[in-house]
Amino acid sequence: MKLKIELKLDGTAISGRVLEQDESLRANGGYGAELVIRNTEFLILSSFSPILDESTLYVRGRNRNADNNIFGESYDSPKSAARVYKGIIELVNALNGELGGVVDERGNALYIDDNRCLRLNGISKDQSAKADKGKLELSLVNPELVKAVAEVRMYGTEKYGDSENWRKVEPKRYVDALYRHLLAYIEGNEVDEESGLSHLAHMACNISFLLDKEYLKEHKCDMDIKDHLQRVMDFKLSKPIDLSKVEKDTLIEVSDDELTWYRRYFAKYKDGKVCVYSDGCTSKTATAMLPWRYARLAEED
Repeated sequence: MKLKIELKLDGTAISGRVLEQDESLRANGGYGAELVIRNTEFLILSSFSPILDESTLYVRGRNRNADNNIFGESYDSPKSAARVYKGIIELVNALNGELGGVVDERGNALYIDDNRCLRLNGISKDQSAKADKGKLELSLVNPELVKAVAEVRMYGTEKYGDSENWRKVEPKRYVDALYRHLLAYIEGNEVDEESGLSHLAHMACNISFLLDKEYLKEHKCDMDIKDHLQRVMDFKLSKPIDLSKVEKDTLIEVSDDELTWYRRYFAKYKDGKVCVYSDGCTSKTATAMLPWRYARLAEED
């Protein structure tokens, strides 16, 4: 390829730069400009450095230090700019005898078809815009969000030994967990003690589960997630639990992961652990006590 340039049209302005150029096209010695190619309307010359001057494009020349300079020019109207833009594309492609000599900022090859319509890689620019319309621009998502969810998923996979274990949990439990992490964050606790990961990361992961339509379908979930979350919030706010004041044999709910909860009768609270009687028994029918990490008052049926 003898000449390759990057070209951009923005309203009434054209800008670009020379990406590749055969040395045989470079002006050497003297002070005049050497012709590269022309037609009845446009010229491509080599003189001193890359410059766009109305209907003349100067490519790399005697000043090698300026080989990568950006050239640009403004025109009276978008129509005038488009005419020059198309003219440059036609001349460069004619010089090379093949497509690919003019590309946009993304590297798409530009050319003019028989109807003088601008096309890129065989697709008209209008068609390309229509083809992209409505497609998700995933690059707009903050990579830190993806990383945060991945860290929580990796933690869960290591803990339970199964990357798909989360699907076995009922959706409403993720709503509960979502609120608990939100409450902890609001109270000034940024990091979850058990996982060592941020509460925000856990919330993001919970939300990702609740966005999985196939997962919700698997559980035949007809639950209104928003209503359930509001119910959980109302319950939490109206029934705070102070374990030091809970009476023996009070019905509570306990958990080690804040996802799966079990109803048990309260025995005692010691060293940051809540102890309950085993197998759903009370102090009258059981002697064994088991410790749990999390506890809450049992929600009324």
